[in-house]
Amino acid sequence: MSYILVKKPALLPGSGAPEMEVAVKLRGSRFLKTGLFNKKKAYLVAYADAMELIPYTLAENAGLSLIETVTVLHRQHVNGNKDFGINVRKGAVTNIKEENVLQPLLVTSFAIKQASETIRSILKIDDIKNSDSAIGYEMFKILQFFKLFHEFISLSETPAS
Repeated sequence: MSYILVKKPALLPGSGAPEMEVAVKLRGSRFLKTGLFNKKKAYLVAYADAMELIPYTLAENAGLSLIETVTVLHRQHVNGNKDFGINVRKGAVTNIKEENVLQPLLVTSFAIKQASETIRSILKIDDIKNSDSAIGYEMFKILQFFKLFHEFISLSETPAS
């Protein structure tokens, strides 16, 4: 872990906070609110849904009510409380940064990048199989929303101590 913090000395709130924030930002993007619903928007919504699986899994593993916990977490992030996450010890959604539940930025960004690359590879294979290159190109454009994640990271970086 010390190598990770030396390479990129920044911490994020843990407990599903960054993943929920990215999901909320993606769903709130102007791109989704304008025009007709199309494949690109469907991919973006699916990506946001996938990001929310992290908090769902954390709540499930902690034995908490999935719907209630994730709904409260989602509401907190919509209201601008980006440091709120699932506090497993208290069994509630709290300000995780105040609880000092932090995770290395590099671990989070690497996991999301690897997941995105895997999805892209699967879609490329599917494109070759179906010879519909438009779908792969659209997914590539959607993955550019990955930059949104990096913007969120830069806004919420906490220097490692």
